[in-house]
Amino acid sequence: MTASRLRATLVAVLLAGAVSAHAEVRVLGVEFFPPEFTVGQEVTMSLSWDAAGQHWQPERISEGLPVSANGPTLLWAETFERRGRPVLSIGFIAWQPGVSALPALRLSGREFPSIPLKAVPILNSVGRAAPEPFAQLEPGGLRSQLYLMAGSALALGLFALFAALKLLPWLRALLAHWAFLRARKEFDGVLRYLRDAGEQGADAWAVLSRALKRYLSSRSTVDFLPLTSGEIASLPLDRVVGGVLPDAAAILIAGDYLRFGARDPGNLSAALDLASALADRLEDAAMEQKARERGTKP
Repeated sequence: MTASRLRATLVAVLLAGAVSAHAEVRVLGVEFFPPEFTVGQEVTMSLSWDAAGQHWQPERISEGLPVSANGPTLLWAETFERRGRPVLSIGFIAWQPGVSALPALRLSGREFPSIPLKAVPILNSVGRAAPEPFAQLEPGGLRSQLYLMAGSALALGLFALFAALKLLPWLRALLAHWAFLRARKEFDGVLRYLRDAGEQGADAWAVLSRALKRYLSSRSTVDFLPLTSGEIASLPLDRVVGGVLPDAAAILIAGDYLRFGARDPGNLSAALDLASALADRLEDAAMEQKARERGTKP
């Protein structure tokens, strides 16, 4: 045999060995555990093949496994011998219901073909439709308790309305009494301020006149603020109890004269004393009138 023929023979033998080594194995059987599986369930596939006296080494891999966009996710793959027969075992999870396939895989120097599989939808494992919800359990006496609570709320609302209607006149009287007391307190505060300030000019008389009108309005049904001093002087005496209208008119007339015409600042101190005495007489007369009104009520 020539050298060239020997080289050709060796190349042919190597090529034949390479083709044999990379050819797909002859599958003898495929099993899934569990035999039926649902989407999202971890499954083990076992494939037995005919080694035909070929030498191979057991191998296990859990990284670098083929990845499919829509197919199952491979968890691991290994080859081993079971009862004298070589076996390929693959752990996987199917994410799509229906028919799909495990990708082709090379392990232990062997090419394993793609293996078809079928995953069952989860609903199929419990029936064709989602289970109906159970009827809501009603605790014993619930309706009676609800009726009782509603009745109690209604009774409470009616009682609150009745109490508000009964208390409304009392509240109005209380507010009026507070306003009555506050008016005298504010008037006394103005008089005290003018005394402490020691002013004698037109501004001081203006403050006194306005404070006096506000105080008289709180003790009468007449609004004194828009009235002039002459109009107040012409009012009937009984429009304010205590017969204080003449003194009040005198203070207001003096205030107008000193504010708008006279150069003399006037005697503001005497006017403050007269206003204070006027308020005392008015308060005493008002208390006597209320006492008479209470005494005449049945």
